[in-house]
Amino acid sequence: MVQHHERGAVFCAQNIMPKIEEVGQIALRTARERYSSGFPDFEGGSERKLGHNNERHNFIMGRDAARLLGRLGFSAFDQRLGRTTGETHDRDQLNGRGIDEYKSGAWLEEQLQGIGVPERYARRSALAVLGTEPLFTPQGVVMDQMVNYLEFDSAEDELWAKAVVSADLSELYSPFGPYASHRLYVQIQELDATEVPPMKDFVTFLGKQVEMLADYEYPLEEADDMFATHRHQVCNYAEFVYERARDGKIEDWQQVTDWDLRFMNNPDILLSRLN
Repeated sequence: MVQHHERGAVFCAQNIMPKIEEVGQIALRTARERYSSGFPDFEGGSERKLGHNNERHNFIMGRDAARLLGRLGFSAFDQRLGRTTGETHDRDQLNGRGIDEYKSGAWLEEQLQGIGVPERYARRSALAVLGTEPLFTPQGVVMDQMVNYLEFDSAEDELWAKAVVSADLSELYSPFGPYASHRLYVQIQELDATEVPPMKDFVTFLGKQVEMLADYEYPLEEADDMFATHRHQVCNYAEFVYERARDGKIEDWQQVTDWDLRFMNNPDILLSRLN
């Protein structure tokens, strides 16, 4: 039985909410086992210790999807479903862009239908996972997300999905954002998160990051209000690191990591102190 309350659906079935939560927990455990726990310990990772698409990232996306859905007035059912969708969105990795999202979404849809979530809402979650696929300019800069090009059953479903997808980059303009970005560079180099990457492609990567940070827009304005808490500081720090790398003033990878951790602890730090 589905009822509507405020915005979104309330699915009335005995014990459905704990079952939805358990689907998310299973996905998080799988991500930890395959791709590691993420910062700070990077435990697990039988396939590879991914610097970005790991258990921590999935957990944060789920948490922040639920937060944003709550602010938008969605029901507790929709918030819980959004959280589980975020927790599941990177369950499958290392298959290739688009394939990862499809496999993760298909697994989630099957699990949700198996516990009694109506087909429409299970499919909506799968579409949201597909919607997290990043879209790039010809120069390789993230410019958009697939969610803006998908069709939904209703405007309400579209709003729900865009809220969930917005949470995929909820830490982009946060004190943790630069550290996560640079772990993504390690991941792109096909290394474990704890390994030292080659620096030859780092300047190019940083330049693309600076451009993305300057131009990216969340699928929803409300996401920007909630998540972009340190936009100015993060953009300035990204430019600082890019300029130092471009000018040959970064000695090694440990220097970048040290700067990232100092920025994480104090995003208002005077960047001149990092020299």
